[in-house]
Amino acid sequence: MSANMSMNISVQATNIDLTDAIRDYIEKKLASVEEKLIERPDALAQVEVGKTSAHHATGDIFRAETVLELHDGKPKVVAVAERDDLFAAIDGMKDTLERELVERKNKSRTLWRKGAGIVKDLLRES
Repeated sequence: MSANMSMNISVQATNIDLTDAIRDYIEKKLASVEEKLIERPDALAQVEVGKTSAHHATGDIFRAETVLELHDGKPKVVAVAERDDLFAAIDGMKDTLERELVERKNKSRTLWRKGAGIVKDLLRES
């Protein structure tokens, strides 16, 4: 984990033991997301990892879910992944989280440009 990481991360495990290795892996993955896409120092990530149930006929299914609160007045960002391997589920959750954040950032940029274009058109008309 990087020394300048400022995002608060809360990790909870369901139906599995939360080891230091699992916690470190989650923190490492979220640190890379924060470095690339999160600009707010007060961001809060609530992560839950674990087995979905112990009764799957095909074997264990692991779930990783993150609820990211950016404290920017917009809705929370939620990313979920289910895989047959815990670390693959964490990787899938991280990829989904990155996609959601990029989409959110692009949407904001598009709305801002649209507004700027309207203002420009109004100034041209006057």
